[in-house]
Amino acid sequence: MKENAVLRKSPGGKLLRTIARTDGGKIISIKFTGDYFAHPEEAVEQLEAELIGCPTKDVATKIRELLKKHPVEFYGITPEELIASAAEAAE
Repeated sequence: MKENAVLRKSPGGKLLRTIARTDGGKIISIKFTGDYFAHPEEAVEQLEAELIGCPTKDVATKIRELLKKHPVEFYGITPEELIASAAEAAE
């Protein structure tokens, strides 16, 4: 098992921390925390749950698919920042 943490803060934006645990090339857990906001509030937890079992190489694509299926409004970060952070943490 491998665990990576990524910390990002864009200029003028909010803090985003992503912690991913991987095993055998798949996500076994991922957590997004920080001082950003998301609406609906439960969307981030739903996203985390749906990424479990995702091949690490497919994390960015999977998040894009999930955000199309379940639109989320982020405040303080962009969807692309979340995607980049998740992909880096999953490496």
